[in-house]
Amino acid sequence: MAFVFFLGGAWRHYEIFGPQEIENRKFNMKASEYFVRWKNMEQSPDLEETVLSALEEILERLYSEGAPTDMVNVRIDHESLDNPIYIGYSQRQKLTAQKILLMIKKVQQSKKMLRFDSDLRITFSRIRLPEGGARQHK
Repeated sequence: MAFVFFLGGAWRHYEIFGPQEIENRKFNMKASEYFVRWKNMEQSPDLEETVLSALEEILERLYSEGAPTDMVNVRIDHESLDNPIYIGYSQRQKLTAQKILLMIKKVQQSKKMLRFDSDLRITFSRIRLPEGGARQHK
């Protein structure tokens, strides 16, 4: 089941959808997935601030619903990209809105067509790592 959240004062510029439970094949466990849809970004008075605000809000939501040891990854898709951009699974203190924005800026320098429009989709996946130690062999 997916929910739509209109967050912050910039609700007309982005929507956050999620959580949606998906099967993560890499870790063979369930993951919670959220994504951001952008709209009317050309009307945003400060594009970078709007993007940063959206990224901070979705990360806050991910972290508030999860455990401190949860891992989050980010996938950025756009029709102008040859391949999606991935930021691998990271712990809370290593994945910030600033880090994601920096990755987007790097791509924008090399791909002029990467724009914050309805074709740009940023997907966040959170997994909960199992707690406890490894099985002891005798």
